[in-house]
Amino acid sequence: MASYVLDFPVGKGKPIWSETSPALNQMISGWGVNGIVTLQSGFPLSFTANQALTSLPSLGYGVIRPNRVAECNFPVSGSAMQKVLSGKWFNAECVTQPNDFTLGNERRVDSEISGPGIANWDFAAFKKFDITDKSTLEIRAEFFNLFNRAQFAMPATQTGVSNIGSIATQLNNPRLVQFAGRIRF
Repeated sequence: MASYVLDFPVGKGKPIWSETSPALNQMISGWGVNGIVTLQSGFPLSFTANQALTSLPSLGYGVIRPNRVAECNFPVSGSAMQKVLSGKWFNAECVTQPNDFTLGNERRVDSEISGPGIANWDFAAFKKFDITDKSTLEIRAEFFNLFNRAQFAMPATQTGVSNIGSIATQLNNPRLVQFAGRIRF
């Protein structure tokens, strides 16, 4: 994650074009941008077995893990959007429900398979106008999720359910744009 704030160094009292007419200064000075960029890879997935199909929870065991099929190609190739649209974030045939009264051999967190990541840009551009010596008007345009990228939820990771390996929801909002004005006096 990175954030930035930049007031452009243009106009009266700034390094660039500091000696201009008042009308030109009002047009070229007071501009700036700011924003936040979040780029993050996905977290490793945790797999569970369907507890309704096994007898171990009644014996005091907590979450039951599934069995991992040996030499099964777990990851699925393709972009995040291709995986979401196909309903296969990973190869669901690589994890199976353990037999009754047995524990699965799958790791608690499988680092071989990660959920979807985040790529989000929030951006704002603003302009400050001097009204008097002590008052200013600021106009802002703010864009949240500037490039309108989807952030998907984690895929279903429980064996014995029909949607294992698929992603059904989006976590973030679509692009939001807002405009604001503020007077300081």
